[in-house]
Amino acid sequence: MHLAWATAPSHDADRLDAVNVDGTRRVLDAAAAGGAQHVVVASSAGVYAPAPDPLPRDEQWARTGIPGSLHSIQKLAVERELDRFERSHAGITVTRVRTPLVLHPDAATELGHVYLGRLLPPRVLRRDHLPVLPWVHGMRLQAVHADDLAAAYRSIVQGRHPGVFNVAAPEVLDGHAVAAATGASSLREVSPGVARGALALAWRAHATPLSPDWLDLALGIPVLDAGRAATVLRWAPRHETADTLREVTAAVGRGRGFPSPPLVGRKL
Repeated sequence: MHLAWATAPSHDADRLDAVNVDGTRRVLDAAAAGGAQHVVVASSAGVYAPAPDPLPRDEQWARTGIPGSLHSIQKLAVERELDRFERSHAGITVTRVRTPLVLHPDAATELGHVYLGRLLPPRVLRRDHLPVLPWVHGMRLQAVHADDLAAAYRSIVQGRHPGVFNVAAPEVLDGHAVAAATGASSLREVSPGVARGALALAWRAHATPLSPDWLDLALGIPVLDAGRAATVLRWAPRHETADTLREVTAAVGRGRGFPSPPLVGRKL
């Protein structure tokens, strides 16, 4: 089961390619050499083509990626490695799991670092209400709680289920729903162009590790239909997205983390 993925250093695309793409190739080679009978790899909704509407797309949606997104390009490269692996190792079961944003309060420190950087100090999230939530016009949020995702992985391994599975909670939040979940006092929508320009400036100044192409990804990825997971794996999420987001926001404000090096909490 290969779940590893590097998002930093975000200014070094070659390093990310070496870790994410070359690293996956080495994992697959090692699995074959070691006699593995089942390989499960974490993929992403980012491999899909952009969707012009919020209708859920299943696993048959075009796999052409989001133009300009490094995350999408690398996830597509990983899936091409899986395509080659399947052709040359017909006796090994291969499963790909495609997800949207994955959230868990125990990862709050890492989530805050990756998505906020120094743009929004965690102490701001400790207030009863955020003063204002900036939101990019047209952006929507779909996610899955890490515990629900883990349950899907467990079912995949136990049943040795092959193929592709979308795993996502069905709720899709707009800016107003996100503002309500995070306790923001008001919502301020900005255009994608303005948001991308501001993010690019912050990224170049190393104020945030979130590169501007992540905004392209967030605006482009389709809503996922997890019907196959429900039918084949008998999977159903136990956590609603708004509740998960509310819990994670509070956890970021408290500096909560899990006792592993990337996720360990911090004192505020």
